[in-house]
Amino acid sequence: MMSIGILLGAVSLWLAPISFSLTLAAPLSKLSALRISDRAPKPFHLHSPLSLREPRVVRSARAERAWMKALLAEPEKNLTAIAAE
Repeated sequence: MMSIGILLGAVSLWLAPISFSLTLAAPLSKLSALRISDRAPKPFHLHSPLSLREPRVVRSARAERAWMKALLAEPEKNLTAIAAE
């Protein structure tokens, strides 16, 4: 409405930057939710050291979670394996 008012001359032209930013706020918000890092060319990737080389504690936690998930998936089979250890 503000943009229409500016075009018709009912609203001051000084409000054009505000009108422009309000008009682009919703599309910009939608674009910011997209994951473009997978689609961007290699030089434009914004990797951090943690995403390039995963810390040992994260690898260890992932392995423990996988072990626990397998244990919970088949409790009878895994309980005998644990008892044997």
